[in-house]
Amino acid sequence: MFAKLRRRPAAPAPSPAPRPALTADPELPARAERLRAALLRAGADLAERSAPEPAWFSTLRAGNTIILSEPQRQELTDHLVGLEAANALDDAACAEVLEMLVVLGEMRAEGMVPHCSPTSLIKDSTAAGLRQLAAFAREANEEIQRR
Repeated sequence: MFAKLRRRPAAPAPSPAPRPALTADPELPARAERLRAALLRAGADLAERSAPEPAWFSTLRAGNTIILSEPQRQELTDHLVGLEAANALDDAACAEVLEMLVVLGEMRAEGMVPHCSPTSLIKDSTAAGLRQLAAFAREANEEIQRR
């Protein structure tokens, strides 16, 4: 009679798919420094939110290439104030993020300060999208000034 009321054991949750291997080349420390400088200009609080430079950067500076483990990826992400590690691993991804940070820096110089971190905007946007956002803000400001 009570057989239907008994709980069935829960099926184990499927394990997440492994992330693809990321390779760090000797140029990574230089790209990371360019990203950190751009983050600073865009208003990121490096002193408060950034982790120190990873110790394994010395291996890269010696001309070696390494495959990043999961803890190393997180260490790099923390060093870049939340920017995904993949953004610093190749020149194309780095250039795209640098362009977005330049736009954010220009917006900040004009007095447009988004009330969120630069890294959160970068995760969900593009440089063109940020430029469009800045244009909308300028138009709205001009409309307010005319009133």
